Amino acid sequence: MAISIIRIVKNSLKFRSVNLLAVIISVPVTIYAATILVPVEYRAFGFLGLWLMYASLIGAGISSAGQREIPVLLGTDKKEEALRIQNISTASQMFYLIIPFAVILIASFFFSGPILKYGLIITAISY
Repeated sequence: MAISIIRIVKNSLKFRSVNLLAVIISVPVTIYAATILVPVEYRAFGFLGLWLMYASLIGAGISSAGQREIPVLLGTDKKEEALRIQNISTASQMFYLIIPFAVILIASFFFSGPILKYGLIITAISY
């Protein structure tokens, strides 16, 4: 069975549409936050964003490898293997979400200011 470009694009769009939606939503939210926050609060907003960025760097890359392999397997009609890879990558992603969640939540107890303390708790939960 020949692999067509259209089929590859369709399968890739299924996996990338969520990332695109997140970017589209984050730009207006950041602009809105910059207009309503005073400089001290915006600095805290940037600090919390830094925690999120560092948390996103933690991971073994299993999820990325799964996202790379699943469209190939679906394109070659190996749906059972694609499902197995999806389950493995999802389970590993869930495991690597627990570590930054715990670190950010514990770090919130070391800050006395309410903006950073509650901000880190909300950041941990939203992560």
